[in-house]
Amino acid sequence: MAPRILSISGVTLSCVLESFLLSKLLPILDSDSDAFIKLFSTLLPLHYVALAVYWGLIYPFFVSPLRHFPVPKVGLESVVNVEGF
Repeated sequence: MAPRILSISGVTLSCVLESFLLSKLLPILDSDSDAFIKLFSTLLPLHYVALAVYWGLIYPFFVSPLRHFPVPKVGLESVVNVEGF
């Protein structure tokens, strides 16, 4: 089972925390009053793209327990008589 941080709410919460910490800890952002908003609006789409890549490409092929189930070795051609039409 995947951790809860890999859900949409978990990714959003981590993005909020990351944006807040970066806006407070980076000295170059001290002069900018909208640092949190800029960081959040930049990091949120990046987090969602990373989440989509994880759930769409990494989880089904490398993490899912279903990846070890056997699949049929015959194709659709052997099930359907194509020449009979």
